[in-house]
Amino acid sequence: MKLGDLMYYFTYYTGIHWLVKKISKAVGKDCGCDKRREEWNDIDLDLWNK
Repeated sequence: MKLGDLMYYFTYYTGIHWLVKKISKAVGKDCGCDKRREEWNDIDLDLWNK
């Protein structure tokens, strides 16, 4: 699991994702969640192989 996916599932199951989408829709701007998720998935975390 990559960092972007981890943050997505954390925010999705805590309700933060729903709240941000609702607010961004009311304001009329895109929150950039999908773009940020893709960028964060490109980060290479080498936690298990030291």
